[in-house]
Parts: sequence; C-alpha cells; structure tokens
Amino acid sequence: AQHALVTTCEHDTETGPPMTQNQVEDVPARAKARFLGTCSVFRRLETDELNLLADLAETVVVPAGTVLAQRATRSRYIYIVEDGLLRVDEADLSIPVELATAGRGDAVGCSSLVEPFLYSANVTALGDSRVIRIHAGDLLDFLRRRPQVGYDVMTAVAQQVRGRLDTLVAFLANQPEPPSAPQA
Repeated sequence: AQHALVTTCEHDTETGPPMTQNQVEDVPARAKARFLGTCSVFRRLETDELNLLADLAETVVVPAGTVLAQRATRSRYIYIVEDGLLRVDEADLSIPVELATAGRGDAVGCSSLVEPFLYSANVTALGDSRVIRIHAGDLLDFLRRRPQVGYDVMTAVAQQVRGRLDTLVAFLANQPEPPSAPQA
C-alpha cells in the first residue's frame, strides 16, 4: 500500500533532509564491489579499484516516498540503485519535469562531485528501494588519487548528465511559448 508519509535522507544543517535510522544494511564489501562493477558510472574500474570503492560504500534501504536529494541543497552522497526505482525530477519549474527514472545500476546525486556541491534535481524513491551510497568527499578523494579512474568516472557522469539535459531540453521545446509582453 502507498503511504502519504514522506521520509527523507541524512540530515544535518548543511546537507538537506533527514533519514530515519536503522536502514543501513550490513553487506559484505566483496558483494558491493561486484555490484558496483556493473554500474554505468563504475563499469570501467578494475577489480582492485572496485574493492577499495566498496570499502567507502554502504547499503541503505529506503522506503517508498523517501527523498534522497532536494534540488539546491548541499549534496553529500552519490547513490547507486541496487533495487527499486528512483524518480529524478526538476519540480521547481513552473511545470514539473521528470528527468529520469533511475533503476538498477543507475547513479543519482552526481552533482555532489562538482562545485558548488549542491543537488541539481530532486530524487525520490518510487517504491521501497535499496541503494548504495558513497560519501561524495570520500569518492572525490578516491578519484583524485587515481586520475585515470577519476577521468573514466567523470566521463560516465557527464554522459548521464547529458542524457538528462537532453530530456529537459526536449520537454521545454514542446511547451507553448509564453505570451509576449505588450510593446510600448
């Protein structure tokens, strides 16, 4: 059954909305590494790099309606969907735009990897979901120590962002023109 209650994720005054406790699952690092290797953003990483990355990651169960990211709030985590669906939308426009539905292996919250370190969209769990989250600061440190890996990951992130931008542009292109202002 769908609940109207909306829970949110990881809060402190700097980062955005709160998450209820006891939702972190104890998953072996090796299992996380295998899964991360199937994800579009981390697909090019070698096994030893995936194992190191898995040590930075934690698996979190998020109930339906959980808000993982709110546009324009300080970003703290990148999330990779392990199970379930997340809606990525831009609700601050005059007409809300769904940019993507993220499913297994998709990453969201990638804006946490670039300045000004603010989420660029809203992300909400459409149903009960399981995500792997990685603290953005830890991931950035990991990438800085491995420039080729950093390049590969950021290239994958750029491709993802390009796809979402194309969705937004296509949506806006199909909107009626606003009435022009009267000429004086």
